[in-house]
Amino acid sequence: MKLLFAEDKPSYRDYVLEILAKFDFEVFVAEDGQQAMDLLNEYDFDVVFTDNYMPHHKGVEVAEKAKELGISEIYINTSAPDHIIDCGFKVFDKLYEPDLSRFFSSFS
Repeated sequence: MKLLFAEDKPSYRDYVLEILAKFDFEVFVAEDGQQAMDLLNEYDFDVVFTDNYMPHHKGVEVAEKAKELGISEIYINTSAPDHIIDCGFKVFDKLYEPDLSRFFSSFS
């Protein structure tokens, strides 16, 4: 299963990658919104997990592109979920779902 993980904060990115290593995902990492867009154009992903506030493109833009490409499992990591939900995307809020292992196990 191919997973695109887009996160600009190195500490959180490293933390999530450590958890993702426990699962059978082929993980592609984008450090900003432009890298995420480039990877979306290059590979076919099953899951997109993106931060919302990143340089170059926001997570909502990344999610919209993923949706255009037919990806149905799209999660935006944000602490301000109302706008994201209004756009029709699934929200992951690390403040309310601190157990990332449990979250990612739902895909494997």
